[in-house]
Amino acid sequence: MSRILILYATTEGHTARIAERIAQYLRQIGHTVETQRANAVPAVMDLEAFDAVIIGASIHYGHHPRYLHALIRRHHAVLAERPTAFFSV
Repeated sequence: MSRILILYATTEGHTARIAERIAQYLRQIGHTVETQRANAVPAVMDLEAFDAVIIGASIHYGHHPRYLHALIRRHHAVLAERPTAFFSV
């Protein structure tokens, strides 16, 4: 099965709970899943080690967190090469 990364940006914890629930389901069907807060991603994180990436974020005052935008821009090339999904809370 696939190795999947779930990156999430959460303020009040709702997005984290949703990310963990998605991870739990994907693990039940046989995937290897790692969850990671987007604002705590190590500078040297190897996104190429994952077969797919799911990104989740909450909206506050009409916007997703700026650090998430920066993370996506920084890793755009790698993200464009593999299946990705996005959920918004």
